[in-house]
Amino acid sequence: MTEPYDDLYRAIGRVVYEWAWLEKDIAGLVFDFCALQSPAFYEDSGVGKVSIALNANLDLRANIIMVKTMAHQTSKTEIFPRLEKVLNNVGNEMRNERNRYVHDAWFVAGGRAHRMKAGSRILRQPASGETIVEHGGITHFVSLQNVHDFADKIHETRMVIMAFSDEAENLFRLKYPEEE
Repeated sequence: MTEPYDDLYRAIGRVVYEWAWLEKDIAGLVFDFCALQSPAFYEDSGVGKVSIALNANLDLRANIIMVKTMAHQTSKTEIFPRLEKVLNNVGNEMRNERNRYVHDAWFVAGGRAHRMKAGSRILRQPASGETIVEHGGITHFVSLQNVHDFADKIHETRMVIMAFSDEAENLFRLKYPEEE
């Protein structure tokens, strides 16, 4: 029964896997930029554990806002504009696309994967301004390669986020050389 779906399951599973790690990587940036305020954030007790506890249940959008704010305030380098661009793409574009892959219904027909987007929408006629309501599902053919390409894009974004983490750690070492 599941055989025609195995490739689809693997492809969507890659999106889910990479996205979960992307969220963790961004949460790690919160920690990195907090540490630039005080080396106590790297301690196993006290402030370090408090910061981990506070960050553990925050959603992606909250972490993105915090990272951008702290990067702007703490780094007197060119990190902020580059990081803001990446995080805006994650929060505004990639998050919506990820939600389509994860929350829409999928089926395989004729050897092809299809994504069914359910819901209603209100459209306006350009000339008259008259409103039209559309209900129900809209089916889109999505190749498994499209799904894998998006998983690859998430992974590549994770690598960029990890490079920003390295930059923040280098700034930490410059600011607190005695903490090494």
